[in-house]
Amino acid sequence: MTQPKKVLIVAPGGRGDFGPYHGMGVRLAKAGHQVGIVAFEQWRDMIESAGMEFHPVVGDAKESQASEDMTRWQESGSGVKSAVQGTKVLRGYAATVHHTAQDILAAAKKGADVMIPSMFGAVGFHVAEALGMPAIPAFVGPTEPTREFPPLGVGLGRSIGGWGNKALYEVLGVVSHLASKGSINKLRAELGLGPVKRKYDSTGANVYYGYSPELLPRPKDWPEHVKVVGYWWPAPAEYWQPSAELTDFLAAGPPPVFISFGSMSGEGRGELLSGIVTEALRKAGLRGIVQAGWAGLSTDSEDVLTVSGELDYNWLLPQAAAAVHHGGAGTTGAVTRSGVPQVVVPMIADAHFWGNQVTKVGLSPGAVSFEKLTADLLGDALHAAVSNPAYRERAGEVAAKVAEEDGSGRIIEAVEQVG
Repeated sequence: MTQPKKVLIVAPGGRGDFGPYHGMGVRLAKAGHQVGIVAFEQWRDMIESAGMEFHPVVGDAKESQASEDMTRWQESGSGVKSAVQGTKVLRGYAATVHHTAQDILAAAKKGADVMIPSMFGAVGFHVAEALGMPAIPAFVGPTEPTREFPPLGVGLGRSIGGWGNKALYEVLGVVSHLASKGSINKLRAELGLGPVKRKYDSTGANVYYGYSPELLPRPKDWPEHVKVVGYWWPAPAEYWQPSAELTDFLAAGPPPVFISFGSMSGEGRGELLSGIVTEALRKAGLRGIVQAGWAGLSTDSEDVLTVSGELDYNWLLPQAAAAVHHGGAGTTGAVTRSGVPQVVVPMIADAHFWGNQVTKVGLSPGAVSFEKLTADLLGDALHAAVSNPAYRERAGEVAAKVAEEDGSGRIIEAVEQVG
């Protein structure tokens, strides 16, 4: 190994946004590097218990997910309406960049050789530039323009043709720049930097995308410096043990469907989803394990077990008949890794895209968008996912290939190449 590096990972966000970078940090630490993570207070214990340094950043993941703008975005479906509402959320994030940057700057000044900002921590690129510090772009979803698929932020599940896809990247870039340029350029002036005329770009530097090419092949029109390296898996839950209630439920009948909507929340959403999920399972004749999540799902059905808190997906998912989830990049990866069929219920942005991809690859009978979700539609999708052996067979094939990838290993190589 080269000389150990001091690595600062910038990963504000909810559990699904933070988890891949925490896993990346654990791997970097095990490779001998000194790792600090800038994150919300909720994740302090996870970071420090893994032997990494915690650096707080302003904000609260749960509050941001439950905000009025975020709730409206989750309910806006896909396409233009989703893109417009997403821009309002972006404008809200832009308003916090000064405080976020100050927290990142304070962490970086404690000593770092290289910074790895996530997409939600992208303001870190400006801080790194001001400090003359190398920064490695590492994102869980693709942002590089291509003719092969539309930008994930638009919320479209499918391609609209080569010309249309490229045009959407251009439009999204302009809109994003207009929504954030005031706050960003004010920050850059405070950091002693000149204004950006368009969206911030790290053209020429290697860009790393942490998802599997088995799920989304690398586009042929991307430049060489754009890499698809495989998932950055969350660190194993070393001290997690399943409850007796959970193991007893698994042993008491056929494999259940696992259902989780992660950090998606919103007023009244838990009650609504709980009712739909319970009835869908009943219609499909299936048992279920429901993760309460931030929406607070619950059920009193004898055939459905509600679980709260952390779960070890590596342990639980392979024992499931199928999985229903919200389509976040990290959860999609975890389910794909487990080798079980899946049904995505997308709410925002990239979830529609990943829902389409798992269907396209043969892991799902199709997504059911949140705005159109009913017990009948979800029940039909679950029945198809579980009763057709082709989905499980294909899921096993893809999982075997995904298991051979080492996304965090590629990041370790990138860090060790920093001069």
